[in-house]
Amino acid sequence: MSKITFRHRAKDLKSQTKTPLKIRLIVSRLCSLEMNSGLFVKPNDWDKEEDKPIKRYDLIQDKATKKTTKDYDELVTKLSNLTTFVRNKEKEAEIEGLTINSQWLKATLDEFYGKTPKIDKSTGMSNFLIDHIKKYIELAPTKKVKNKEELGLAKSTVIKYKTFQTMMENYEKHLNKPITFKELNKQFYNEFILWLLNTKGYSKNYSGKQIDHIKSICADADEYGIAVNNYYTKLESFKEENCNRYIVTYSFEEIEIIRNKEMPTECLENARKWMILGFEIGQRGNDLLAIDKKEITSVDEDGTIFMDVYQSKTDKWVNVPFLNEIAINIINNDFPYPISLQKFNEYMKDVVKICGFNEPTEGKKFNKETGRKEFGIYPKYELTTSHTLRRLRT
Repeated sequence: MSKITFRHRAKDLKSQTKTPLKIRLIVSRLCSLEMNSGLFVKPNDWDKEEDKPIKRYDLIQDKATKKTTKDYDELVTKLSNLTTFVRNKEKEAEIEGLTINSQWLKATLDEFYGKTPKIDKSTGMSNFLIDHIKKYIELAPTKKVKNKEELGLAKSTVIKYKTFQTMMENYEKHLNKPITFKELNKQFYNEFILWLLNTKGYSKNYSGKQIDHIKSICADADEYGIAVNNYYTKLESFKEENCNRYIVTYSFEEIEIIRNKEMPTECLENARKWMILGFEIGQRGNDLLAIDKKEITSVDEDGTIFMDVYQSKTDKWVNVPFLNEIAINIINNDFPYPISLQKFNEYMKDVVKICGFNEPTEGKKFNKETGRKEFGIYPKYELTTSHTLRRLRT
């Protein structure tokens, strides 16, 4: 039979501050568990040699009555109740075939204090949302993606789920409690969406993606047999209507100006070359900046270059043509050197500013102080980013 003891590890024995009391569960010679019991006691009220409370008598009463203090009586009762509860849960675990480990002990203590049990009895897995997000990320290499033969989530997808995990941890801090799958009802989603839109100031598109992430995690947990609130199956994705989106575009005439404008510095000239190539193929910023001359597949009789470009988001290769003579000349004779996406976005604004594109334009601009995009009317060059290269105005 296992042994249950309580230990106090305070170093300052004269301290009058109550500090955590540890519970120690010795299952066998090879398995000894210890963690905070949830009880607190002053160091000078605990006998470290005997591992039990010190009997202190109420000084107001006659010592002959041997009446102990109220704190002592309450602590003894709580220790006894906790010991009995852990004993009973041990018996249940033995009958149900559950492994007694630190995770089990934490769940038992949570249950004793009225918290939601961390372990789903039917599966032996955690029923907390954050735990399953971590598990989902951990098993990302084993996930089967629809319409994809190979196993594994794309790196960009894993990064998004890690960001999602951080966001949900922040929301738990906002709620001041962990989130379980059973709590994910209509009221939860309504309050969570309001928090995303109003408190955090995220866009509708970004907020809608977070709901999609929750749906994916719930579906995955459901497949494991974890008790999940079925409301997730009724959730509908949402995003900003096209009429409410502010997309900065450049006409063919404006692009021609960029193609022929000389830049005053090497870094801006390099960014201009990347922009010229970007306008040609209309790929995402990171994918554009990763293209390599080695991926040229063919050149036709008119000199048009065909190149394989890897799309990280879809995890696919696409073959794209370069038709413009200036772009073809850059690839053949003056290929731009590598640059980070952050720097590229910065330099792009300088390039188009020099080109004279400063007309007042409606759009959303990132505010460093608030950490959010804010709608307003800004000079066009301030709203230009790598995403602009994917939009042409005819």
